[in-house]
Amino acid sequence: QQLIDHVYHGVNDGSLPPAAGSIIRISHAENINLELDTTLAITGTAGVVDEGDGLFAQGERYLSRQTASLGGGTTEVGRNVIGERVLGFPREYAADKGVPFNQVKRGRS
Repeated sequence: QQLIDHVYHGVNDGSLPPAAGSIIRISHAENINLELDTTLAITGTAGVVDEGDGLFAQGERYLSRQTASLGGGTTEVGRNVIGERVLGFPREYAADKGVPFNQVKRGRS
């Protein structure tokens, strides 16, 4: 909650760019992944085999954990947004920058 408040107020008062919202999304995705990795490690095989003890639901949650990393764009894209728009790092070099998509060389041709 502290991170959300900090980013929210930073964007509101102009000390952070609007792209700083990506920090919250990536933090949330990382926390979800850590939580579900830990949960599956604790539940063991009961998390992947329905034995009627209610732990199978944790295995199902584990399988859907990637939705937190994909919603709103992949985590990798979010990290690029933070690096370029929040921290001011230079954009990664792209040899095809400014080239129309239908003229971009693909494969080995």
